[in-house]
Amino acid sequence: MGDRRADVICGTRHEHLYTWILAALLGLLWAPGADAEIRLRVGIYHNPPVSFIDQAAAPHGFFVDILAAVAAEAGWAIEYQSCAWDDCLRELEAGRLDLLGAIAFAPERTALFDFTRESVITEWGQIHAAPGSGIESILDLDGRRIAVLREDRHYHNLRQLIDQFGLSCRFMETADYQEVLALVDQRKCDAGLVSQFFGLHHEGRYQVKITPIVISPQKLYFAAPKGRHRDVLERIDQDLQRLKNDKASGYYQVLDRWFGIQARSFPHRSIFWALGAALTLLVAFLALSMLLKSRIRAKTRELHANNTAIEEEIEQRKEVAKRLRESEEQYRSLIENIQDGVFVIQDGRFMYVNEAFARMTGYLETELIGTAYAELVAPEDRAMVNEHHRSRLAGAAAPSEYEFRMLHQDGSRRIYVNMHVGLSRVRGEAAAVGTVKDITEHKRAEDALRESEKRYRRMFETAVLGIFQIRTDGEILNVNPAFARMFGFPSPEAMLRSGLRAEQLHADPTERSGLVAAIIESKQPGKFQRDYRSRDGSVFHANLNVWPVYDQARNLLYLEGFIEDITAQRVAEEQRQKLEQQLRQAHKMEAVGTLAGGIAHDFNNLLQAIQGYTELLLTAGSQHGHDQQEQHSLQQILRATHRGRELTTQLLTFSRKVESKRSPLDLNQQVLNVRALLERTIPKMIRIELDLADPLEPIDADATQIEQVLMNLAINAKDAMPDGGSLRIQTSRVNLEEAVDGGIPRLPKGDYIRLSVADTGQGIARHIQPQIFDPFFTTKEVGKGTGLGLAIVHGIVKSHDGQVICSSEPGRGTRFELYFPALKEAVAGPARSIESEPEGGSETILLIDDEDLVREFGEEVLRQFGYRVLSAPSGEAGLEIFRANLTAIDLVILDLIMPGMGGKRCLRALLELRPRARVLIASGFTADDSPAALTAMGAKEVVYKPYDLRLLLRSVRRVLDQDLPAAAAIGPMAD
Repeated sequence: MGDRRADVICGTRHEHLYTWILAALLGLLWAPGADAEIRLRVGIYHNPPVSFIDQAAAPHGFFVDILAAVAAEAGWAIEYQSCAWDDCLRELEAGRLDLLGAIAFAPERTALFDFTRESVITEWGQIHAAPGSGIESILDLDGRRIAVLREDRHYHNLRQLIDQFGLSCRFMETADYQEVLALVDQRKCDAGLVSQFFGLHHEGRYQVKITPIVISPQKLYFAAPKGRHRDVLERIDQDLQRLKNDKASGYYQVLDRWFGIQARSFPHRSIFWALGAALTLLVAFLALSMLLKSRIRAKTRELHANNTAIEEEIEQRKEVAKRLRESEEQYRSLIENIQDGVFVIQDGRFMYVNEAFARMTGYLETELIGTAYAELVAPEDRAMVNEHHRSRLAGAAAPSEYEFRMLHQDGSRRIYVNMHVGLSRVRGEAAAVGTVKDITEHKRAEDALRESEKRYRRMFETAVLGIFQIRTDGEILNVNPAFARMFGFPSPEAMLRSGLRAEQLHADPTERSGLVAAIIESKQPGKFQRDYRSRDGSVFHANLNVWPVYDQARNLLYLEGFIEDITAQRVAEEQRQKLEQQLRQAHKMEAVGTLAGGIAHDFNNLLQAIQGYTELLLTAGSQHGHDQQEQHSLQQILRATHRGRELTTQLLTFSRKVESKRSPLDLNQQVLNVRALLERTIPKMIRIELDLADPLEPIDADATQIEQVLMNLAINAKDAMPDGGSLRIQTSRVNLEEAVDGGIPRLPKGDYIRLSVADTGQGIARHIQPQIFDPFFTTKEVGKGTGLGLAIVHGIVKSHDGQVICSSEPGRGTRFELYFPALKEAVAGPARSIESEPEGGSETILLIDDEDLVREFGEEVLRQFGYRVLSAPSGEAGLEIFRANLTAIDLVILDLIMPGMGGKRCLRALLELRPRARVLIASGFTADDSPAALTAMGAKEVVYKPYDLRLLLRSVRRVLDQDLPAAAAIGPMAD
């Protein structure tokens, strides 16, 4: 509008005249002074007519002319640097620019820049809108897209105004005002904010309209980097103040030139002279014309009118051509500087591409002109792009915007582009005109996001842990399949449709509120263990890992985490603890066994001496007629040694230090034998009741140990019934299948014989029932029990591949059930043998034993029965005696456990000296070697201490009388 106004005032015929006058005035006004030349780098951004760079790279604009005038007088050399507005600010701040014009003052900018005191001009921001947008006031901007200039003070003030009105707008930032109006013209934005000068100067070139919305009138200044060029700013202030005070100065002429402000103009004097001469000629022509005919006057008027019309048409065409050139220059500048690729395709080939398009594809612009567009389309998208192009040229429906892949010049990669394309006419022929934007990085980000989402979804769907998202109020938002299955649902969808709430998942619904409160308070991930209830009512134990999820405003959205069913682990842990307890029990029993084995040898040696001498005294008494009281006392001593022998045997049996001598056994017969013994030992007020199954399969058992089991159970029953009662012993056949109820663990299926021993006594308290089989555990008073009875029962039954079960109710009695595997074979009747009195002899016997009492007893017994006896306290001494009497010694009685070389080494040494030597092993206990192993080494027979006198003498006589291929163990340890 300003340009058109200037043309009307001045006229195009006087354009060169005014330019010449302006230059002359500026030259006179700002003649170079005497100051030293200063070189200034001045920033200039595209804001015509305030400041801009034309196509020839020459600076123009109001601020340029003002600065040129000041520089001419001050003697400055000006070097302009073109940049976008925000770049100009950064360059000025960094000191790479010395001066910047047309900058608005702002308090926050004073920390970075120094400003002139004198403003150069006042401007304001003006909203320009697309026609038909209906934008007439600031309120109409709500929800609209607005194009703005980055770092523009008008933009800053508009945002504050928008916030004050509580409006919501989307801003699109640009590098210059020209792009702002272009975005509105292309309808990519609803409105744009530009300087009112720029708007007036360019509004006719865009399909936009000026709105009444005015933003922040402000004054524009010159500015320099902080603390630099204060002298330059001071000089500008002086000249501006002087020029602005003079209405006829060049300042106002420059103002009129760029902004159309009317200036007074006076005709040149030559014009008056020309007018005077013309007036004189006119009078003459008027006088002559009166003589001409009216037809000549009419013709003249017609010619004059035609000439005037021609001149006006010529001027109009010049004006149109000028504006067309300017428009073309502006559009070319826009296209060349736009960031998107621009192209024109005609006859399937590129007729035009801009620099951005060439840069995007890696080619030069000249290389692309004339190239078929299809060569740049990736093969996988070429059919689609060709189809759209043919449809568009044919006038059929074709998308104006779509995505495809282009080939880069290096051939190694593809460029994802978004294309906007339309149909136009170039030189009268149809052409496709459009833009392409490189969206490769965007596509890669989308692909990466999709892949990440796919991986997360795959992990979410296939995870063995239950994953969930639950609101704090209990609403279940999302769960994975594992979570749904954990709670008895076939799928997550089924669980979400059920309407189930989070508190209903807990075995105790009241627990959830405390759990949620703890998580919210900590604001950190938490680990918990809780019991949960499945859909079928079953309860399971789980590890819970949960954390809070917040939005950007730190508002809690929901709780997220995962849950792991650890019921099996918990059962396994309990089983592990139980096994550890059993292992400790086994270690305890092993310790008892080790203790028993350790003391058995020495204890049996002591018992051997006591028993042997007692038997000698009893024998002597019966022969010499000692009084009955002495004989009775000796019998009591002998009974005590037998009791000690049995105790040692029980200890070794319990600890499994001796092997059972098992054979097919009729359990009913064994029960009958024990009943006869019990009737003589337990009080008469206890009734013994038998319930024996007949017929009954035999069991593979050691008769002595089974008798011991029955006796121990019967004695415990007697102690539990001090006031009398009944003792019931029962046998029966049972068949145990693989799946058995009734508390019989760890027994394979098959046929079993069950032995039950039940009493009507006091019973066993529940809290001590798990301990009754522990060794040395007893509830009896001190001196009335060893605590080994039930432990020995348990050990014997286990050694017979059986199982013992106890059931008891306090006050209602106790029942023991013993299970033994049944045999199919019949039991042979017991072999009866008539024992004869032991015989003596005259042979020479070597007795080797480290215990003096045992050795002295053996010498005395053997000598009484006619034998010649040599003795040695160790294996080494025995070997010396044997070597010295190699042919004279008929038998060696050898103890195994001795200091020094020991019995086994001594046995091997004896046999090396005389391979057919007769050796009788007599030992208190050996845990390492069975009788078979010892006879395999060369021993003829084995007897265990404490043995009675007759047993020893019979063994000695048997070995002396014949060589045995293999000897059985003889003595209490084998009974």
